[in-house]
Amino acid sequence: SITPPMLSGIIRRQPVSLNLGHTNISKKQLMWLINRLQGLQELNVSGCAWPAVSALCQALCPCLKLLDLSRVEDLKDSHLRELLLPPADTRTGETPAGRFQNLSELRLSGLDLSDSSSRLLVRYTPQLRQLDLSHCANITDQTVLALTSPLSPLRDSLTHISLGGCSKLTEQSVLLLRRCPSLRTADLRCCQLLPADAAQLLSFPPHISSPVDGTLLKNT
Repeated sequence: SITPPMLSGIIRRQPVSLNLGHTNISKKQLMWLINRLQGLQELNVSGCAWPAVSALCQALCPCLKLLDLSRVEDLKDSHLRELLLPPADTRTGETPAGRFQNLSELRLSGLDLSDSSSRLLVRYTPQLRQLDLSHCANITDQTVLALTSPLSPLRDSLTHISLGGCSKLTEQSVLLLRRCPSLRTADLRCCQLLPADAAQLLSFPPHISSPVDGTLLKNT
């Protein structure tokens, strides 16, 4: 369990990376920590319970670049929306900035999310370079369509995307991913509706600004 001396020790060290994955940290403890770690750049709360992780809905993390929410218990679309929306006092104007607008890597593996969450990512995490949606069983080609739309900032920013184990994706997603000029790798392993030659770790050549085709990396 997380004890007060542990929390105090973390604050004294002022880490830039903090791994709280699969701990029983409480909402109160997480809120106390986050409010005192304004220089935090990486946070892992994978496998924690949503009631505890919901503390992030009341936090400001201006320096955060990586957030790992993989397999957070009971995290659904509505919770992700609450998490990504701008703080209440800044919801003005036409294009309010999200709470985690500076994220460059977001891990959402194994969550019970639907295609509607992709619109939240497009709007509130415009600087993402790496996105992990692996084993999100309910997402379809519509998610990839939203992420790669001409109106999506992620179309240009994404360099790596993991969609492994997303059983509803089809070959249409492979075609859509080729829209992304900066994309280097796309993990489509264990996508049951894809043919064997597409359900792999795809690598897009870096010298081609708009990839026409992907080549397979060897599986190890």
